[in-house]
Amino acid sequence: MKREALHIEGPTIGYAMMTELSKKISIATPFITWPIMIISGAVLRGFWPGNLWVLGAIGMMTAFFSVFVWYLTHDRKGLASEHAAFTTIAYGLTLAMVDYVGWTKVTWFMMLFGVGFICATWSVRNAIRHHDASQGGNISKLFDDVGMEGTKMHVKPRSGELRKRWSLPWRQSAAEGDSEEADPTGKQRRNPVARRREAKIILKPGETVDGLTKKLGNLESAAGVPPGTFVVTADMDNASRADAVISDPRAIKKPVPYPGPSYVGGSIADTISPGLYQDGTENEWHLPGLQLQVMGMTGSGKSLGVGWSVLAEIITRYDAVVWGVDLNKGDQTLGPLRNALHRIETTPEGAYQLFMDVWSLIKPRTNYLQDKGLGKWRKGCGLQYLVVWLEEVPEIIEALEDLFKDSKLSGEELFVKIVRAARSAGITFAWSLQRSDNTQIPTIARGQAAKICCGVSDSHEAHFGLSSVQNNADCSPEHWGNRRPGMYYIDAPSIDDKHIPMPARAWYWGEDDKAIRAHADKYPASERPYDEVMVAVLSGDSSTSTAPIKRAPVKVLDESEVESEVEGVLKDSDLDEELADLENDYTFEKEKVDPLPPAVARKLVRDWLVNRAGQTVTNSDLIEVRKKTGYGRSWGYKIMREFTVSGLVRRIDSSDGVSWAVTDRESILSQDD
Repeated sequence: MKREALHIEGPTIGYAMMTELSKKISIATPFITWPIMIISGAVLRGFWPGNLWVLGAIGMMTAFFSVFVWYLTHDRKGLASEHAAFTTIAYGLTLAMVDYVGWTKVTWFMMLFGVGFICATWSVRNAIRHHDASQGGNISKLFDDVGMEGTKMHVKPRSGELRKRWSLPWRQSAAEGDSEEADPTGKQRRNPVARRREAKIILKPGETVDGLTKKLGNLESAAGVPPGTFVVTADMDNASRADAVISDPRAIKKPVPYPGPSYVGGSIADTISPGLYQDGTENEWHLPGLQLQVMGMTGSGKSLGVGWSVLAEIITRYDAVVWGVDLNKGDQTLGPLRNALHRIETTPEGAYQLFMDVWSLIKPRTNYLQDKGLGKWRKGCGLQYLVVWLEEVPEIIEALEDLFKDSKLSGEELFVKIVRAARSAGITFAWSLQRSDNTQIPTIARGQAAKICCGVSDSHEAHFGLSSVQNNADCSPEHWGNRRPGMYYIDAPSIDDKHIPMPARAWYWGEDDKAIRAHADKYPASERPYDEVMVAVLSGDSSTSTAPIKRAPVKVLDESEVESEVEGVLKDSDLDEELADLENDYTFEKEKVDPLPPAVARKLVRDWLVNRAGQTVTNSDLIEVRKKTGYGRSWGYKIMREFTVSGLVRRIDSSDGVSWAVTDRESILSQDD
C-alpha cells in the first residue's frame, strides 16, 4: 500500500518564524532615523552653515510634512496623528539648530537624547500595535474554533475613541450623544450610555448570515461569554457581511425601576420607551399607526410589566385618550390606572358598547382628516389619538361571539373589521393574550400587529409571538418562561434592525400597585379631554368629557350592514365624501338563545361534517352551524379537536388560518355518535 504524506493546512514553521522576526524588526526600525539625523546634520553644517535660504527650506519642508502626516493619520484612534506631526516638527527644528549654531553641547544633547527619545516612543508604539493586532487575531480565531474558518470580525472603536484627547476643536465630534442639555422637544432621558461594542463580521465566501446565527451558541461557548452576548443581523448592502452587537445580557437580569416619563409634555407622536435593551439603550418606538400585540405565559409580565410600562408612557402624552377592556381580571390590571384612563369596561355588555363607540368614531374621524388633506392621523391635526387596550383578548372575542349568536355577523368578524379600519382614523388597538394562534385571535389581526413577546413555555409557543425575523434569528423567549417577568422581544416598524433580535426588559413597578397608581394620579384623564369630534359623536359634554358616556341601547347589525358602513375606511387613499357617515345611535334588540344539550349540539356539528365528507371546511364555514348550537367560538374549537382525535377531520394550519379536511372513510363516517 502506498502511503501518502500527511498535508497540514496552515502556516509553516518558517512562516511563523519570519512573522515573529518582522515584529522584532518593526520595533527596532524607528532607531534607524537616529544615525540618519546625525549624518544629515553634519552635511547641512558642512555645506551650508547658517544659510538663511537653507533654513527657510527646512522650515517649509517641516511644515509641509507635518500637515501631510497629520492628514494621513488624523482618523486613527489615540494620538497617532499628533505623534507623527510632533516627530516631524521636532526633527525639523533639530536640523535647523544644528545648521544655524553648529555642534554645541545643546545641539548634541538634542541629537543624542531628544531624537533617541522620539525613536523610543515609536518603538513602544509599534510593540503595542502588534499586541493589539494579536488580540484581534484571537477574536477572529473564535470562528476557526466553531468550524467557520476564514470568517473575520472587526470590532468598531467606541465613539469616544475616535475623538483625540489633544485634538483641535474643529476635530472633536459633536455627535457622540453624551450631552445632557435640555431638549426643546421635552425629552427627559437623553442618550443613555450604551454598554455594547459594535462589530462587522466578514463571512467566508459561501457562508450566510443564517448559518452564522445558528452557530452563535458555539461562538459564545468558544469565547467563554454569557449566552446571548452576540446579536447578529444581516448587512442589507452585502450578503457576505453581518453586523454584530456585543453586549452583556446580564445587564437586564435584575429588574430595572421605572425612571420616569421619557418626554415631559410630549405628544403621542414622540417615541415611547417601555423598557431597556440589554446593551443599555432604551427601547424607543413610535406607537401611532400601529396595532400592538403583547403575548406571554401567565406570570411573564406581559400585563404588569410591559402593559403597565407602555400605558405609563402613553398617559403622559397630552394628545392621547386611552380606553381599556378587561373581562378576565376586572380591575386588577387596569384598575390602578383608572384615574388616568378615560374609560374601563369589565363586562361583556360594556365591551360591546365600547366597540360600537369605536366603530361610530371611525368614519367621522376619517372625514375630519380628509377635510384637512391628511391620509392618516398627524400630530397637531386637532384629534386626540385613541388607544384601545384589550386585556386577554380571546375572552373579549368570545364575549362578542355570545352577543352575536342570532346575527349573520360574528363577533370575531366585527373585531377584524374594526381593527382593520381603525388605523386610518388615528386609533390603535393593543391586546394581550397567552398564545397567539388562530384559535385565540384571527390570523389577519395578528398579521397586522407589531409584536411583543414575553416569556413562554416552549419554542412552539414562541413561534406565535415572535416575528419571522426574530424566529429566523433564533430568539428564545422560552428560556425565560415566567422566571424573568418583564423580559421581552419587540418587532415594530420603527425598531432598528440591530435591536429586533435583542432582548429587552420592561420597567419594574414593585411588588404592588402603589408605584403605578401614584404615576397614574399625576396624569389624570381630565387633563387630556376628548376632542370636538369625539364629544359630538359620543354625545358627551366638553367639560365632563372624561365621565362615562351614556349611550342608547345597541342593535346588532348583520354582515351586509357592517360591510356597507366600514368598507370605505379600510383604505387610506379612499376617504371620500361618497361614503355615508356611520350612525351614532343604535338599539340593542335580540333574544338570548339557550344552548342545546352538549350531546345534541355535538351530534348536530358531526352530522354537518358528515354531509361534507371529502371536503375542506374553514372556521368561517363553521360559524353558521355553531350558532345553531348556542355555543361560542372556544366550544367550537374544542369539538373540532375531539373530531380530529377520532379521525373524522384532519386539521390544516396555514398562513390563511385554520381549516379541517373531512374524511371520506365510511368506517369513520358511519360510526354511531
